[in-house]
Amino acid sequence: MSETPETAASVIAFPVRAVRLAKPDTAAAYAELAACTNFSFLRGASTAQDMVLTSLLHDYTGLGVADRNTLAGVVRAWLELQQIRQDGLPTQRKVRDGGSPGEHGWTEHPDEQKLEAIKDDLKKQAKKFKLIVGSRLSFIDGTPDIIAYPKNKEGWGRLCRILTTGNLRPAPGKTRAVKGECRLVLDDLCLIADLMFIVMPGKDLDGLGWVLDHLGQRALVWLGAAMHRQGGDERRLQKLKEIAASARTSLIAINDALYHEPEQRDLQDVMTCIREGVKIEEAGRSLEANAERHLKDPQEMSRLFANAPEAIAQTQMFLDLIEFDLGELKYLYPEEPVPPGWKADDYL
Repeated sequence: MSETPETAASVIAFPVRAVRLAKPDTAAAYAELAACTNFSFLRGASTAQDMVLTSLLHDYTGLGVADRNTLAGVVRAWLELQQIRQDGLPTQRKVRDGGSPGEHGWTEHPDEQKLEAIKDDLKKQAKKFKLIVGSRLSFIDGTPDIIAYPKNKEGWGRLCRILTTGNLRPAPGKTRAVKGECRLVLDDLCLIADLMFIVMPGKDLDGLGWVLDHLGQRALVWLGAAMHRQGGDERRLQKLKEIAASARTSLIAINDALYHEPEQRDLQDVMTCIREGVKIEEAGRSLEANAERHLKDPQEMSRLFANAPEAIAQTQMFLDLIEFDLGELKYLYPEEPVPPGWKADDYL
């Protein structure tokens, strides 16, 4: 191999752009806590595997995977992290091979050779990397989206019950719930012990303080702030700081990532058009204004939040409070009701 590990460790050339493995000393530690995957149907434009790998290459301290009203994407993210911790390399990708159902093959990551040169560093980074798993709750009663992360295994159970409630709620005029449609209202967040929340403000900030107060009385709550270069970012950030201070909660920096690299923006635009049922030339403001909804390196996030460095620091505080790991979930076979002195097989 022509390049040395030291050379490859400084910059990895992806098909279009470069991603740095080590962050500059000037960058504060950062973790993206509002990342979705392609399991956020027709919204997320990158796989869970790509989101985890790119987070490691950016030298994040952790990643929060939260797909819209589902927990479906977290398993792939967790498995990818375990694979990199073990081998230092990403998993092979499953691809269609043949025309019959079930026919598939496996292909390596397109940057396998470059990753091979730094796999030891990548493995070391993965072992200290913290993946937290949750869900982005979307409501039908006008409540802004709220990302929920379980603090422990009990919190995971409560989050699962909240999503089950939403999936069982019928639409108006219906007697049964529509399959695949999760209909949540704010009152569903009643038993929220062991859950932590990030409130995601929409374009309209009215009523945001009330939601923060309502949840803050019973749970740990943060207010998310993103800088997407859409004009008026600094004014919006200042307004969010005021709302957070009034509600006695903390502001937390996010990038609300929809994909792992800017080049995925075109795919995300296409998915938006499919979701909205319009042609791309007719989509207008339904599309994102730019390609800023990707995983940014810590230096860039620190620069964007230069006027609110405490929001960057809150990402580390949030991570430290999470105790739950998906590896805690195991199948537990119930005890067999057998008479004293008998073994289950013998009694059967």
